Amino acid sequence: MHSVHVEEWGNPHGIPLALLHGGPGSGSSTLLRQLINPDIFRVISVDQRGSGMSTPRGGIQLNTTAHLVADMRLIKRQLGIDRWFLVGGSWGSTLALAVALDNPTGISGMLLRAIFLARSHEIAAFFKDAPPLLVNNWEQLPELNQPQAHAVAAAWFSWEAQKNSGETPSKSLAGTALLTMHDRYRIQSHYLRNSCWLREAPLLQHAAQLNIPNIRLIHGAEDRVCAVQSAIDLAKKLPNSTLEVVPQAGHDPTHPRMLEAMAKAFEAVAREMA
Repeated sequence: MHSVHVEEWGNPHGIPLALLHGGPGSGSSTLLRQLINPDIFRVISVDQRGSGMSTPRGGIQLNTTAHLVADMRLIKRQLGIDRWFLVGGSWGSTLALAVALDNPTGISGMLLRAIFLARSHEIAAFFKDAPPLLVNNWEQLPELNQPQAHAVAAAWFSWEAQKNSGETPSKSLAGTALLTMHDRYRIQSHYLRNSCWLREAPLLQHAAQLNIPNIRLIHGAEDRVCAVQSAIDLAKKLPNSTLEVVPQAGHDPTHPRMLEAMAKAFEAVAREMA
């Protein structure tokens, strides 16, 4: 049985805004709090199944994209929200598109960063040239014994950090941090090895059906985790969308140029929807 953790903050009478975290498995972050005006937005932050403060942490049973979409549908109904604005980065952008396709009329707009469409070549590109330990074992991570799984999780963390910044982390994972990352990559392995259950219903193919106003796509020009071509492909298909490619920024949401682009986007959304 999954218990999904939901937090709400900002103006209870403001514009409903749902935050969808990345990963899959990362859990919610406080990063966007400094960018979102709490006087204008009613913010709903959801820890997806098995992630963050949701339980069981790292749980992969009954944990698929369809389950996450159903969770968002239930949360929206229980909170009495008719339409909400979706914000997601990386995997969060993937889930936002799936949620929008599930109920287009219930979406007032979207702000998506670091677009990931869960296509097979996108997944393969991430692991290309990764260390053999990761290449040979990432798909089996949920079934490995603890020492093996922890070793793969540590290798995954190091590779992801290297893809993000171009540098290998100076410190190796240990203790609580290692346990947290193991649970995160356990879920991520579960999703990626199943193509996020989107192989038979490709997001890009169905995006053209969406008629949602106010869609902003933001992507780092030097993103080595999610290639900028995915954002370009989506912008061509998605009606009412604009794409900003941020120069000198990669996948890291804390990069100053990315933070500036996101802050300006939130300000624009607030002006247009207030």
